[in-house]
Amino acid sequence: MNEKSQLLLPRDWEWDSLRSNAFEATNFQGVEVVGAPVGSPDFCRLFVKKTLEAMMKESSTLTQLHPQCATRLLKECVCAAPAFLAQVCHPHHTKEGLLDFDNEVFKLFIDLLGGVGGDELECCDLGLTRARIRSFLPSRFNGVGLRSWDRAWFSSVASCVALEDADMNLARGFLKESGAQAYEYALDALGGPSYLEHANYELMLVGEPNVLSEGEFYRNLYEDWPKLRLQHDFLEEVCQSN
Repeated sequence: MNEKSQLLLPRDWEWDSLRSNAFEATNFQGVEVVGAPVGSPDFCRLFVKKTLEAMMKESSTLTQLHPQCATRLLKECVCAAPAFLAQVCHPHHTKEGLLDFDNEVFKLFIDLLGGVGGDELECCDLGLTRARIRSFLPSRFNGVGLRSWDRAWFSSVASCVALEDADMNLARGFLKESGAQAYEYALDALGGPSYLEHANYELMLVGEPNVLSEGEFYRNLYEDWPKLRLQHDFLEEVCQSN
């Protein structure tokens, strides 16, 4: 991935498998590692987009099932499918793709409810927002889509930070900008600093955007709460704020 290096190949070498962020073609700017993209930002976003599109490819067939069965499959299976991507890919790479995914899920959900001609979607933004709020199935899962998954990467990395791992401790030093961006996404998903008014304990430090790259906050948090399920607790607080 080093664009300043020069690679010398044997004569007649098949180079189609090479990857570099210096290539013009986005497809060749990264690789897939255990289901996650590693490469340039454009490559990661393209990977997420294609993966989410593949997840929704056959979703329209749910309309052929009984609505109760189809709704359960939509909520439990289709909506859960991107969970791994949201945890391993920075929200800067997944946000746009997950918003599109959420829109497709909501349209499909309306079809399952028996919408006539799609008229329900042709309303003002406020009406559409109210419709989405009332479509939560149930609300503790924060709806049929992924509008609050901005916290997933943050909570996943925070859980790793709590581990006694020398490699992770070294890697934390490279999380400064990406960690601070994810912090802003996660804090916003919680409803801002006011989440502390109803939280059982601090899930993230207010005013400390470098908490992932510096300090011992999450290591200490897990020592105090050894059975903590950070992503689950984040979700509960997000639902409280909504």
